[in-house]
Amino acid sequence: MDARTEHIIEAAQRRFARYGVAKTTMSDIATEAGVARQTVYNAFPNKEAVLRAAVRHFGNQTYDQVRAAWDAGGDLSDKLWSYIELGPLAWYAALQEAPDLEELLDGIHRGAGEVMAELSARWRDAILHLLIEAGATPRDPGTSLDDVTEFFHFATMNAKYGVASEDQLRTRLAVTHRATLAMLTD
Repeated sequence: MDARTEHIIEAAQRRFARYGVAKTTMSDIATEAGVARQTVYNAFPNKEAVLRAAVRHFGNQTYDQVRAAWDAGGDLSDKLWSYIELGPLAWYAALQEAPDLEELLDGIHRGAGEVMAELSARWRDAILHLLIEAGATPRDPGTSLDDVTEFFHFATMNAKYGVASEDQLRTRLAVTHRATLAMLTD
């Protein structure tokens, strides 16, 4: 991706977060990016394509940050917690700044659902490989590493629903972290 396209995507992320998907137009994205509307259309055929690129870009940035934290070292507990901090907790904090959170999430799921599914699959794969590389084994012989991965991923991704505060989310995620480690042998 070239610098101009990345600049447009980052402008779109800000605009979507501030005004939601439905209320954002290609002209709004161009204004936010400080470029002509035609420049945005040269990079993307429509707003949905910009939204998909923005979601993918945000997801890739987070993935790169988490992988860098994992590469920096630490044990399995540290690495799972770095995913929680840089992923679900950071995403929650970013979304809380959106004035119309429900519309933003609905717009993202409607317009970029397939990208969200791709990112989710990528995370499940990364978490599974993290567990394998750590030599983790499930305590229960009827549970596989795939099962543990699915539990951890699903629980961390859905912990945000119904929380009243970041502290409550942090508590839910800490319990998920401890429960995941408890499923594995020492």
